[in-house]
Amino acid sequence: MSRFDGLALINAVTDLAELLGRRTTIDQFLADLVDTVADHLNADVCSVYLYDVEQDLLVLRATRGLNPELVGKVRLAPGEGLTGHAFLKNSPVLERNTEESLLNKTIPDLGEEQYPSFLGVPIKRGELGIGVLTLQYRSSEAIDDQALRTLRAIASHLAATLENAAALYEAQEIPRSPAGVETERFESGLLNGTSASRGIAIGLLEYLDERVNLTGSASVRRSMEEAVELSASQLGDLQKRVDETLSDVAMMIFSSHLLMLRDASFAGRMIELAREGMPPLEAVQVVVDDFARRFSAIPDPRFQEKVQDVQDLGHRIARNLLAHQEKDGDYRGHVVVARDVFPSELVKLHLQNVEGLAFCGGGATSHVAILAQSLGLPMVATADPRLFAIPSGVRLVVDAEDGKLVVDPAPEILEAYRGRLRKTRQREEAGDHAPIVSPVLTADGVAISILANVNLVKDARTAHKLGAEEIGLYRSEFPFLIRNGFPTEEEQVTVYRRVVEAMEGRPVCFRTMDLGGDKLLAGQIGREDNPFLGFRGIRFLLEHRDLFRDQLRAMLRAGEDREIGIQFPMVVSIDEFLAAREEVNRSIASLRDDGLAHNHHPKLGIMVELPATTEIMAELAAEVEFFSIGTNDLTMYMLGADRTNHRVASLYRSPHPGILRALARVTAEAIARKRSISVCGADAADPAMALFYLGIGIRRLSVDTGEIIRTGAYVREVGIKYAEETAARMLAAGSVEELGVVAGEVRKRFSENR
Repeated sequence: MSRFDGLALINAVTDLAELLGRRTTIDQFLADLVDTVADHLNADVCSVYLYDVEQDLLVLRATRGLNPELVGKVRLAPGEGLTGHAFLKNSPVLERNTEESLLNKTIPDLGEEQYPSFLGVPIKRGELGIGVLTLQYRSSEAIDDQALRTLRAIASHLAATLENAAALYEAQEIPRSPAGVETERFESGLLNGTSASRGIAIGLLEYLDERVNLTGSASVRRSMEEAVELSASQLGDLQKRVDETLSDVAMMIFSSHLLMLRDASFAGRMIELAREGMPPLEAVQVVVDDFARRFSAIPDPRFQEKVQDVQDLGHRIARNLLAHQEKDGDYRGHVVVARDVFPSELVKLHLQNVEGLAFCGGGATSHVAILAQSLGLPMVATADPRLFAIPSGVRLVVDAEDGKLVVDPAPEILEAYRGRLRKTRQREEAGDHAPIVSPVLTADGVAISILANVNLVKDARTAHKLGAEEIGLYRSEFPFLIRNGFPTEEEQVTVYRRVVEAMEGRPVCFRTMDLGGDKLLAGQIGREDNPFLGFRGIRFLLEHRDLFRDQLRAMLRAGEDREIGIQFPMVVSIDEFLAAREEVNRSIASLRDDGLAHNHHPKLGIMVELPATTEIMAELAAEVEFFSIGTNDLTMYMLGADRTNHRVASLYRSPHPGILRALARVTAEAIARKRSISVCGADAADPAMALFYLGIGIRRLSVDTGEIIRTGAYVREVGIKYAEETAARMLAAGSVEELGVVAGEVRKRFSENR
């Protein structure tokens, strides 16, 4: 084989993927893909097989070099022939001469027998098989290791796009179905709740799950073709904004929507029904209901999750049919009310300029709240069912500073809130956030490192701008939660590399994905009666080692020539840490074998967030290089108080003697072993708790980016002797009430100095 440029090929297929859903159909995209790969790799044949879950068969969807009339007709069982074997084995299959292979199966009229050299690479996302990408050559010496590495990179790079294509093909082949309590209004007043993401928002109320009446008699002002094209234009604009601000978590959110808009069986079917005389809104409903039913009927969770995409896109098309100019995909001037929201929805709402959000019941899970904080979206959760009795269009104040919702506020109250908003914006514009100088020195000259907790690339940029010494906690599960699935290694490398680059040489500590508890992927992990005590954190990772290795490889590649740490969540034994460390070593070895640049010596640490962990610190400190105390989870597990349950919120937020004494023991053990230890829970930004941490010997505080400046100011005002005296008083307290008195004194002192 002549030499070729693998990077140029990857760039070429990336360009093709960006056109998908904008100017090309699925069939055309796949035809262009096999042509491009065949040309770059000098292959006689290139083919794409996608897995049909319902039929448990691999289907030939595109080919260059074989009989094109058999596209869509050739179907192989997993394990059947070389292609089926690559899929079933979930690893590449290379045969120099397939005529002699026992695995070979010649398909009549396909033309494979002319090309005896075969290379098949599985297309997968995590452990889920999507299909197989194959090359064939006449010459038995044509395939080399470079072709194998490049084909694997392409399969990984396009996995998410090809998964969407497979879903649409599968939906097309499932038979279609035949076509075809009043609540007392709450007009004004106050609803109490809890703050999930700080800030204040003012806007007109809109329900997230409110949909256009598709069977009503509303006047349609656009043709179906115009509505579909406008929808594509809106989504394209959103994607451009994603590229600029949230590319790490949202690049793929809209891809399936754009794909469906170019699919003949989805948007094309709507247009066809409208041309046949069906009312346009009814045509939208028929197709949306049909696709939702068919996706729901597929047992594979990857397809069930796409029901929401179908419904969301149908609503967009319907609004564009009605020419709702006041919204047109823009929530500017509106606050959204919902029972729950997925992380991907939250990102879309942010990109659509929503002012703030309100939830009822358990909708505001912690990962959604953390994401909302990163996006700067004020959010309040309330248990008051009257939230859903407020008419759409009523003005609503989301006061996420005090945890309340003000419905149709009086003019003087509204003006007071507007004044608070103006002051906040003026402070921001006046440069109230001048960077801190790291490390920050206490009043008596002790150096304290202020680190940043980061969820998104934009957080990393803010952390660097504000002077954070390093990233103490990068929550790597956010791209997974927002995608509601598992990004490929290549997709993760892109995200993590941007985080590292944003810090411009300062250290970055990655936490491997902490899924489970209230951070669930719909259908991916499976429902549990008590997920907080179930299959989460390191347990999930060690059970799904392919996913674990993909993530570790991505982190190591992103951290090339940089100082990085990798920490593991929910570790409860030395055995779990040693198993995780062995996976890191295996990942380093595999990257070396693949010839990929990577970090050879990352620091390895664990999160301290389970009661049992606090009791084995001596054993852990003999092996673990650094510790991060996750006080959010540690408090929950030690007190038996669910942090997402508003009924025990006051218990969860109060300092507790048992927790403080455990923290003191943990810190003393780490210091005795000369191990680095930091606090990365939310209360690291609480002046009373920050003072306690300094007093027991902790010198590294990792806080959300919005707390960096304030935490630096607290630290500069205190002396270590005062911190040690305060910590001693807090450790001596025998009740929550006594602790509250000491903490109250500290908070009062700092508030008076503001």
